[in-house]
Amino acid sequence: MSMTQVAELVGVSQSTVSRVVNGRSFVNEVTRRRVIDAMKKVGYTPPPPDQRTGRSPKPESRMHSGLLAVLVDPIGMHLHSVFVMRLYRAAQREANRRGYSTILHFFEGRQPPPQVLERVDGFLVVGLSASDPFPEGILSRPVVCLTSFWQKGATSILAGNDEVGRLAVEYLVERGHQRLALFLAEAGNPSFGARGKAFQRAARESGVKVSNFGAAVPRKTEEGVFTVEKLEAQMERLVDRFLAEQPLASGIFCPSDAMTAICYRLLAKRGVAVGDELEFISCDNEGSYLAGLFPRPATIDLGINERAEMAVEWLSEALKENRDLDEVRLTVEPRIVPGS
Repeated sequence: MSMTQVAELVGVSQSTVSRVVNGRSFVNEVTRRRVIDAMKKVGYTPPPPDQRTGRSPKPESRMHSGLLAVLVDPIGMHLHSVFVMRLYRAAQREANRRGYSTILHFFEGRQPPPQVLERVDGFLVVGLSASDPFPEGILSRPVVCLTSFWQKGATSILAGNDEVGRLAVEYLVERGHQRLALFLAEAGNPSFGARGKAFQRAARESGVKVSNFGAAVPRKTEEGVFTVEKLEAQMERLVDRFLAEQPLASGIFCPSDAMTAICYRLLAKRGVAVGDELEFISCDNEGSYLAGLFPRPATIDLGINERAEMAVEWLSEALKENRDLDEVRLTVEPRIVPGS
């Protein structure tokens, strides 16, 4: 029996099995247990530690600069600057703690300029979707992707979008809501789209009715990128559609706190108060959007700090050991932050 058979049985990469065998970190506990169970099932016994082969360190080819770059999609920065800057600050704190400096750089699927490539030891890539082209040229350095979708061949720390949808439905149903609504203005955002689909799927499985108020508007059109102004205009149309449907849904899920804040304002403008008869659950745990809302809605925290700190840790360890990062996919479980 071989490590390959164990990997195929569990549906993970051989590098993940190797991490479990060697007692290394960066494997979540559920996957670790599945790998151990599969090893027992196929009768695989790892060789003694001194006989194991592994990825050897790369020959030293350049001096380290002590600089890490966070690469961000400029559209994501334009629409979600609060989220991006929270993540960047968390990465910056952890990098500084480990003796590194950081820079923030924008990309659109293109190779960063030579002055960035030459200076940077490693990259954190934020905001790629499954179909986005990988920024060229950066794989000559260690790379960790902080995204919602696994980047094949890369180390990825994912947001648990499927779990977000399930948590939102469970929360609203436990609060007594049997008619749910999904507000999804920025449906072209792949993360929001995934959360919305998961919410609808979980609602169907729970046997509750859900109305979808959304539109699949791409993030880029012939008229240009999807702007904050376009987001607000679309939210206004969705709120009017929602109010025209009778009876009204009482439990609403918005896949971002920014959308929730807009909804509160638009509903108040139309004389509709959020309260016991109309309750929201949101996502991202972005306090700057939630601070002025009453009642403050529950929100789902995606573990931004944990993901950023873990990414910097992985880069730091790879640089210290002068090795490449393995192809790893890890999801940080989201959690509900109660409202008031």
